Amino acid sequence: MQAANMPHNMLIAECGSRVFLWPQRYAERQARGEVPEHLLDIGVNPAVWEISGHMVLKRAQDYAEFTEASAWELLAAVSLSEEQLAAAEGMLFGVGGAASPHGFTPHVDSSAGKAASAAVAEHGLGGKAMAAGAAAVACSS
Repeated sequence: MQAANMPHNMLIAECGSRVFLWPQRYAERQARGEVPEHLLDIGVNPAVWEISGHMVLKRAQDYAEFTEASAWELLAAVSLSEEQLAAAEGMLFGVGGAASPHGFTPHVDSSAGKAASAAVAEHGLGGKAMAAGAAAVACSS
């Protein structure tokens, strides 16, 4: 992913036996001026904890006003499109999600991705956008 300049976050769990990757686009969208000002004002740069649902809000006003819709909007700003997610999966696992040459068996949580897409669409935040937290790619040995 680094060689392809694809921003991502990684969480290594269970003494390295599970690795979770969250490809994301927040910095790219931020550089292009595509992130709404009110999200930038919150001061949250979504990374592993935020993408997986642990939001750290720094201002009392943000804490008082933050809603589920706010969380979905923030996740939508990080999210990959369906095509970008497919490209990331292909880069990591080859065609069809085959096992990597490093001996890992990939598991892509597509059901969670579909649920996140539906929730993002329900809140009017981007049609086919896929919440990066739900698009996490898990590898287990």
